[in-house]
Amino acid sequence: MVADMVTENGEWDWDRLKELLPESVLDHMAAMPPPLAHLGDDVPGWRWDDKREFRVSSAYETLIRIGA
Repeated sequence: MVADMVTENGEWDWDRLKELLPESVLDHMAAMPPPLAHLGDDVPGWRWDDKREFRVSSAYETLIRIGA
């Protein structure tokens, strides 16, 4: 789990992550805060919907908007 890659101080455990992931991925992770237990479970969400729920209609609307 991603939460297993966080130190007791609440920071990314870079030593463990460097053993598992390529540097290009680590560079992206450096821009993201690690998960915090008090914020609840980390769940996936559809970024193009206000409620973060995937809908075919929002996927279609997004494709139209970006011109894909």
